[in-house]
Amino acid sequence: MENMDAQNLKVNQTVRIAIIRALMHWRADVLATAGLKHAEWHTTPDRNMQRAVISTRLQLLARQSDVARSQAVFDEAEAQGLSGRDQVATLMHAYAVQADVTSVIRIFDKYFPADGPSLSGYEVSIYHYSEVVLAHAQAGDWDGVYEWFTKMKEASFEPDEHVYHIIFQGYADHGHFDKALSVLEAMRAAGFEPGVVSYTSLISYFGDRKDAVSAEAVYKHGIEEGVKPNRWMMSALMHAHARAGSWRGVVRVYDYMETSNERQLRPHIDVYNILLKAYVRLGAPFPVVNELFGRIEREITPSPRTYCLLIQSACESGAMDIANRILMRMQSTERALECNLFVTVHALTLIMTGYLRAGMRTNAKQVYDEMLARGIQPTSVTFGAIIRSYCCERDEQSVLAAQDFLKSLMETDPKRRKWLARKRVAIHGLDHLYGPLLARFVRTQPPEAVEQLVQDMQENGGEMTLRTWSALLETIQAEMFQHAKTRTTRT
Repeated sequence: MENMDAQNLKVNQTVRIAIIRALMHWRADVLATAGLKHAEWHTTPDRNMQRAVISTRLQLLARQSDVARSQAVFDEAEAQGLSGRDQVATLMHAYAVQADVTSVIRIFDKYFPADGPSLSGYEVSIYHYSEVVLAHAQAGDWDGVYEWFTKMKEASFEPDEHVYHIIFQGYADHGHFDKALSVLEAMRAAGFEPGVVSYTSLISYFGDRKDAVSAEAVYKHGIEEGVKPNRWMMSALMHAHARAGSWRGVVRVYDYMETSNERQLRPHIDVYNILLKAYVRLGAPFPVVNELFGRIEREITPSPRTYCLLIQSACESGAMDIANRILMRMQSTERALECNLFVTVHALTLIMTGYLRAGMRTNAKQVYDEMLARGIQPTSVTFGAIIRSYCCERDEQSVLAAQDFLKSLMETDPKRRKWLARKRVAIHGLDHLYGPLLARFVRTQPPEAVEQLVQDMQENGGEMTLRTWSALLETIQAEMFQHAKTRTTRT
């Protein structure tokens, strides 16, 4: 498709949209975004095709959780008379995955008011109700889930398997495993046998808990129940092994997929990324990782994550020149695709951290400046790497510099701290910032200073993590040892 565009050959819009949707199905969002750049709905007089382009763009933006651009595309389409009830559902989805219950209900009430006919003339469907249920489930508001589940039934929409799965996934994501299982029983009672999607969610649940043994048990139970695994189910199992640090388990699952003749088990880029990560975590030498990357590149287009794993391997090997060359390849790919999504904050953070680890702060500063020049928002991991580099120095002046840097971050407006976003089942971003200082304080500062640092973290919205508790216990243990030593000396 790119070659045809480069040669000014006209690509049929229907074919283009079909290719883009196939790329979305394969989760190749970067390539899909690049393809959409040439699928302009303004250039075709066919209203149905215009609506198809709009729908595809909205779906892609919603998947990327880009609420602002989703709203802008929808507003433009509505102004041109190209929006419909399906586009309303997609817009609601963009807000729902962000757990923005207020916005989802606002859109629902605007287009499907309870006190009269809609001014838009759109007819409400089960999909609109399910997006409200999804928003509540994402937010962990179970009363809201039940309320809208009931409203759906009162509106004569019988919940389908997708709706049950939304609720099941919500409970699983929030750690309510018993309630998630009760949803599966409710599905059976409603005549829906849990299929590959439900089993994949269960495997993902145990994967997020780093319980590869239970994930394997769920997988085997699904096979016994007649579930036919697909690439997403196998990917979830690989992810479970990866989260548990069972890297050989990752390789074993991949080998099964590689040798299978089932078409639906053909690996996609996410599977290759997990495999590449397994090699990196197993400590494979960079040439071995690079060779695997070459194999992947021959099979499928690498994603930004694939390049990041190769950069990570190069940085851990101390080959910063190679890491930079890989970054330049990413930049070339970005230019070729006319897309600014390829060079990510993760890639730049890896290289910056590599320079800091090597003591090359000037180079690290240049990478940080490039982030800002690109308009890329540094993450808590980025800032944590900077703090860690100061804490690794032996002089107290560097520690004071780390404290000052942390203080400057904490004095910013909390509403503007986009770098402090919490991810599902991830440690709080503040742990990235306070962790390096905490580790240094445990070794060099009195217990009171450690306790004060923990208190500061909690006052700024931080949570007690395993690392925090370990630091406090280590401090208490050292203090008790010192008291015992003093008592022994006196006697």
